[in-house]
Amino acid sequence: MQELAALAADLNDNLMRQVLEACPLPISMTRLGDGVVLYDNPACRALFGDAAVDAPVRDVYTTPETDPLCLAQLRDTGQVDDLEIEVARPGGETLPVAWSARLIKFQGQAVVVSTAKDLRERRVLEEEMHRQREALHQREKLSALGELLASVAHELNNPLSVVVGQALLMSETATDPKTVERADKIGAAAERCSRIVKAFLAMARQEPASRTEIDPNLLVRSALDLNPADPADHIKVRVRLARQVPAVHGDLHQLVQVVGNLLRNAQHALRDSAGPRELKVTTTYRAKTGIVVIKVKDNGPGVDPDIRTRIFEPLFTTKQVGNGIGIGLALCHRIVESHGGTLHLERERSPGAVFSIRLPTVTGPRAAEAPKATAAREVAAQRVLVIDDESEVAATIADIVRAGGHHAECVHSGTLALERLAEHQFDTIISDIRMPGLDGRKLFRALDQVAPEMVDRIIFITGDSLTRRVRDFLHTSGRPYLEKPVRPSEVLNLLRATSQPPNARRNIPVQTEQRVEPHGR
Repeated sequence: MQELAALAADLNDNLMRQVLEACPLPISMTRLGDGVVLYDNPACRALFGDAAVDAPVRDVYTTPETDPLCLAQLRDTGQVDDLEIEVARPGGETLPVAWSARLIKFQGQAVVVSTAKDLRERRVLEEEMHRQREALHQREKLSALGELLASVAHELNNPLSVVVGQALLMSETATDPKTVERADKIGAAAERCSRIVKAFLAMARQEPASRTEIDPNLLVRSALDLNPADPADHIKVRVRLARQVPAVHGDLHQLVQVVGNLLRNAQHALRDSAGPRELKVTTTYRAKTGIVVIKVKDNGPGVDPDIRTRIFEPLFTTKQVGNGIGIGLALCHRIVESHGGTLHLERERSPGAVFSIRLPTVTGPRAAEAPKATAAREVAAQRVLVIDDESEVAATIADIVRAGGHHAECVHSGTLALERLAEHQFDTIISDIRMPGLDGRKLFRALDQVAPEMVDRIIFITGDSLTRRVRDFLHTSGRPYLEKPVRPSEVLNLLRATSQPPNARRNIPVQTEQRVEPHGR
């Protein structure tokens, strides 16, 4: 009987050992206090490294059995569950694991039986989720900032239209050189304000204002020409442009603004850098992915790791008061994304910072060319009706039209426009979209109902092309439009491009606002 009992015990021992050896989870037995390994299965050795029996755990892989807090918990409760720790593997590598243990008695000794879960994959997923949450948070902040900028820009558009238009008209018509010079200065300042407003609108719109095929190398050269390094800063600028880089599709002014902002930031960072200061700009083409990469690299102090995830946030800046308001990089990020590209701060492998712009190349049909101006002999003086609820804006547009040799009349509502169109014939209608009462959209639909031929003579001017409702209307109407503030040349070029022979003209019946409403579609 004793022999049978001994045989059964051996069989049980062999069975338990086979089970433990085959178990896919890491299992180990260590002596409490000194961490001597009594047993570890193949899965444990594969995860942590080979450990000879009776070898100190700390010499092979570090577990918390010897940690005072873990020892206290094991002695108090006899167990530890899913304690997340960093384990040292042979060679100095650390491994994140969730450690669980039970305290038992074995051959009269206190022994810790433990297992561990490899957390590397979970940590990768957590980092990706954190990155996506940060990206979503950033998009939400950018959207809020975009809405604010859109509101401000819309309020500035009308007065800017008057300043830009009148300054350019004064410059073109004045005979006194000093007056022309002053008008040019006013016009230049107004143009700068206009570009800022349109950049804000583009940021809020999340799409390029205009699309053309752009040579990336020309884009970089333009940005460098507009943002030269100050000789007093002693910055060596190196430029390496790839040959035969395909064109990208987008707005040249906006993309030059992005590269220029990165150049200025790099120059500012290098001013605080000791030793040789170097700024490097490169372009490369990755044929497999069809991506053009523009990099701006400096050997300055770099970006603090604690703020790397925040540099593209709106209104966040590391510059001193008066040197920046934190819109630059947020705006750049928005512009690049609107072009279907990405803007990244690369991981620093050397001193300094590397910003990388990735843009898709032109793969579809060539961008449509702008309509060519009709020859002067083909365009007779036109009779133009200008509709805008802002009287000064309407008067400025009318002045521009008259300066181009045409006749212009102004009304300040859609209802008055319908009455005027019923009484007189006009070759072209220039209408604002957003007006009280009968606005540009309702006017368009009313004309489409009662005088469809007049629809083909409408040009829209708007300062509110941001809202989906207005954008959808402009798209479905198919009519040309200009965004405020407008330049005189833009108005006159569009008049020439859309001029039509005065055939099939007829007066239209007067329609009041109340009669128009049912026709909305």
